[in-house]
Amino acid sequence: MNVEEKKVKYPLGAATSIEAVTFGEPGNRTFKLDANSGAASCSIWMEKEQLLQLGVYLRDMVGRLSQEERDKGSDLREEAWSGGDLAVDFKAGQMLLSYDQDSNAFYLQAYEREVEEQETQSGDYD
Repeated sequence: MNVEEKKVKYPLGAATSIEAVTFGEPGNRTFKLDANSGAASCSIWMEKEQLLQLGVYLRDMVGRLSQEERDKGSDLREEAWSGGDLAVDFKAGQMLLSYDQDSNAFYLQAYEREVEEQETQSGDYD
C-alpha cells in the first residue's frame, strides 16, 4: 500500500524533541524514536535498518544544505500538539521522512505496522 494513501492517526504537529533510543546487547537490540510535541509523546519502535535509513537520509540532506540554510530558523507549517496529554506507542511499518525547503524543516510520517505485515515478518501464519 502506498504511504500517501494511509490516513495519519495521530497528527502530532511540530516535534519539540526527537531522540533515538536503543536497548539490549549487540545482536539482540531493540530500536525506537521518542518524539515529544506539546503534551504528546510518541514512541515509534522500528527495525535497525529503518533507523539506519532515517539517519542516512538526515545526514545526506543536512550535508546538502548551505551554511546559511543550516543557520536559518524553521518556519513550521504546523504548531506543536495542542490537545491534552497523549501517549502513543506503536511499531512502525512504513515511514516517510522529507525535507521542505520553504519551511526549512524535516517532516516525519510513521505508519503503524499492519497485523498481516507483522505476522509475515515474524513468521507467524494462521
